[in-house]
Amino acid sequence: MKNAYLTSHFPILAILFFCLSFGIWTQQYTAAFLETAGIYQGMLEFFSENGIKLTMLFILMLAFFMIIAALKLISDTMMGLSLLFFLNDEAGDARSYLQSCGWIYLIAGGVSLFLTSQLYLLGGLFIGATLVSFVYLIILLAPSLRFTGVAGFFLLHVSFWGLFIIGTGYAFLRLYNSFLHSLPV
Repeated sequence: MKNAYLTSHFPILAILFFCLSFGIWTQQYTAAFLETAGIYQGMLEFFSENGIKLTMLFILMLAFFMIIAALKLISDTMMGLSLLFFLNDEAGDARSYLQSCGWIYLIAGGVSLFLTSQLYLLGGLFIGATLVSFVYLIILLAPSLRFTGVAGFFLLHVSFWGLFIIGTGYAFLRLYNSFLHSLPV
């Protein structure tokens, strides 16, 4: 007898793996920046080197955990809405398809632990896992959907995430520009 919830812990493990990977890279980058700025030596007078690095890693992992968990929450909500709109599934069989995508993120999260020194590969792996998971899910759901359902499912996700990324980028650009204009030059 197979338990339907056997893989239910994969998303949290994948999130923790990615948080650790991004946290290690950011911690190394921050430590190098603090050292070149001359701040790191002053910190060593009050704390041990391992204490500083572990504290920075914990705080950075927590920050990345909040970001990735929020993205997962938004993604799950969008997935539920798109399944509501485009899939006629009264028994809830599509949930098993969603759980099978957890394997992709878990494997990518495990691989990310080996790429902690290269940000572009790490970010590419995260985005690649997302795209592979999305395409895999569409392939799994395609027999249950008509062509209009597949097109609507695809367009809903692409348009939402495109607007989300553009809107977030615009907000950060506005914040950056307002910060630059507030500097006394």
